[in-house]
Amino acid sequence: MEKKKHKTHPENALLIEDYEACKKIMHYNLRQLNYQVELTDDGDKAVNMVQDKQYDLILSGIKNKGLSGDKVISLIRRKNKSKNVGTPIIAWSGFVDKNNQEMFLKWGADWALEKICDIDDLKIAIEKCSELQRYERKFYHRKKVIENEWINNGGQIRLLRELFNLNNNLLSILLNALESIMEYNQCNNLPHLTPKKLSISQIETESSNF
Repeated sequence: MEKKKHKTHPENALLIEDYEACKKIMHYNLRQLNYQVELTDDGDKAVNMVQDKQYDLILSGIKNKGLSGDKVISLIRRKNKSKNVGTPIIAWSGFVDKNNQEMFLKWGADWALEKICDIDDLKIAIEKCSELQRYERKFYHRKKVIENEWINNGGQIRLLRELFNLNNNLLSILLNALESIMEYNQCNNLPHLTPKKLSISQIETESSNF
């Protein structure tokens, strides 16, 4: 069996954590795995950081200054123009079991890791996150966001999933149809195209002019 090659150049990791002792330990472990690490203890700052730079890995604590971990992870996944929609995200919590691990995954994390962990646990978590290519993860998380918005606006999930399975030729036709429908709806809502409601006296006056 072919062994995985070790990366010769450092990758970029963002660590979001407000507890100093945990921050130091994780920073050390990431450095041992050849990551260049940027640190912040503030969730709001983290959201701004991921808009400006693409990372290879993001670890987020749950209770941060500013935005909490769930908000940070959800925002990273939901922003269409974010450079990190497809970046592996590990939720880093004081306690992880089957129930809250599912909760972390719903937020948009790829894996959940307990704070009492060693470098081997971290390596396993990173390997699990790396099973999907970046573009696959990006599509997976965007699809989840679209499905939630679709359902919240009264759409039928079966129909949406059928759309995801269309081939490129059919999708191209559908895009043209959607552009036409949206253009029609916009024109139909313009005030000057809305039929005037006339009173009976106005109708009689206009009729007498012919």
